[in-house]
Amino acid sequence: MWVKSTLGEQRKLLTGIIEPSLVSVAHQCALVWDDIDQIDAILKAQFSNTPYLQLLYIIDKEGKQVSSNVSPCGIDVSYRNQDLSRRPYAVSLAPKRCFSLSSVYISQTTGRPSISAVQPVMNESKFLGFLIGDFDIRHLPLNIPQPRPVVSLSQLQEENPVAAPIIPPTVKRIFSLIDQHRYKIHAMLEKLILEHGIFHCTVNYTNGQIALWHFNDPYRYHLHSVEDLLDCNLTNQYPYLDYAEPATVTAKQICECFGRFSELRMQSADTYLCSSSLNVVNGMIELTFSDNHQQYLPVKTFLTTDLKHYSERQANYG
Repeated sequence: MWVKSTLGEQRKLLTGIIEPSLVSVAHQCALVWDDIDQIDAILKAQFSNTPYLQLLYIIDKEGKQVSSNVSPCGIDVSYRNQDLSRRPYAVSLAPKRCFSLSSVYISQTTGRPSISAVQPVMNESKFLGFLIGDFDIRHLPLNIPQPRPVVSLSQLQEENPVAAPIIPPTVKRIFSLIDQHRYKIHAMLEKLILEHGIFHCTVNYTNGQIALWHFNDPYRYHLHSVEDLLDCNLTNQYPYLDYAEPATVTAKQICECFGRFSELRMQSADTYLCSSSLNVVNGMIELTFSDNHQQYLPVKTFLTTDLKHYSERQANYG
């Protein structure tokens, strides 16, 4: 079937777009698992953060729906407690502990080809259920843009010496593996901070290295590669810790910070983010840009500053 073939070619790219927001939502829902109304409120608040999403809800590990149905039309509580264990995505769910995409199936609600994104909900390594996001195939893009690789000035001039733009020799934009997987990596960092005791992290987008500081070992950092952060078993290396004092940054603010890091990384071809740090104890952000400008600022200031400020700063220096 053409639809299945096309989707198959896009599954990895779709995962990179969909997974980060669902991971964040699942973390928040796990903290209020016994309060269904609060779960519904979280789903509603986060619905718009997941691209192309048609429906969002949570089921327990037996396949019974816990939450209401959350859609662009609002919250429908009539779907609570329905048995979804026979749905296509529910087959053999129990062993899964990482994000996954279902096969294409025909939705009982719309009668259209659909897929479901499935994100496990965990708390203190205890499996609670699954966060489900339904997507109508018709609304998924056939071509998902990927980061455009940028070659060095010398390579560009060799390929087209006439059309090659004049770029300062100190600015050579190189996309790394971490750029391709930045959404997954940011989602894993959120999980490590909220559930596994990491209070400070530094992400070097240029060389693909991530340094982590743990509450139980604050004087030494642990260095990880992109591959480490893409492995869902990385959390086994860090014991579970409740996210509480002395942390001063909220879970929502953490999610927003990583989202802004991603935007700053891709915002401009001239001035872009090379490394970032977040410390949830002192509530400080560190940013280092391609023009060697380094800045330290409080999380609240970072989240309320227009991101254009950073690209305009470079223009004002010129």
